[in-house]
Amino acid sequence: MALPVGFPAIDFHEFHRETLPALLAGGRHELVARAAAHLGSIAIRLADGAAYTYRRRDAGVGIIPGDETADTVIETDDESWQGLVHELEAPAGLLYAQRVRCARGNAIDLMAWESALRALYNGRPPYDPIHQPLQDRHGSPLDAQASFRLTSDRDEMVHFLDTMGYLLVREVLRPDEVAGLLAEARQLESEARQGDKLSWWGRNAAERRFSVASLAGFQSPVWQRCRPIRACRCSKDWPTRHSSTGEAKAKV
Repeated sequence: MALPVGFPAIDFHEFHRETLPALLAGGRHELVARAAAHLGSIAIRLADGAAYTYRRRDAGVGIIPGDETADTVIETDDESWQGLVHELEAPAGLLYAQRVRCARGNAIDLMAWESALRALYNGRPPYDPIHQPLQDRHGSPLDAQASFRLTSDRDEMVHFLDTMGYLLVREVLRPDEVAGLLAEARQLESEARQGDKLSWWGRNAAERRFSVASLAGFQSPVWQRCRPIRACRCSKDWPTRHSSTGEAKAKV
């Protein structure tokens, strides 16, 4: 899958030989050291055999050419790896879609490394309640069940999102828009098939399997019509997810 417009291509070797060492030297090493504190080493290998190993060290993480010494070796294609760096892809999604292969070790280690990869690739600090108290801008405890509207104070919303990792915004969609989305969801559920690699499946108390989510929804006409609505009503800096009550949920 080609990268979307606006996301620059990344050279695998240049990124590991120049970009990451510079980012680590610039202060990112402390974030990575915390996130990878108890992780074994992992290597990313492309289909052509090019590979680099990430090994936790006191000063962050070592970037080692090759994969001979890695506990776990994950093989993927170049575009999927670039999507992972740009945060267009997540380890769980790549594993589910079988776009990565575990050549050695345990494939779940890729998911265990997600927080460390976000710190390494994107500079995102790992969540740590000791170093990040859940307080509002005035030092009072945040209400985990708080919700907002499009007219709410933007600074308060940004602070809540940055601190809690999610944001619930009510009354983003009209009732008729919600009804359209629900009807489309029911249609997608009827079309989903186990093993189609586009849907997630669960099991209820009666042991009946059912589809709980479908990636095909992002290509549906109803969803595409809602995208400009979402863009107009919500800040462009907040990626949103819609709920069945007309609310928009943003998550980082």
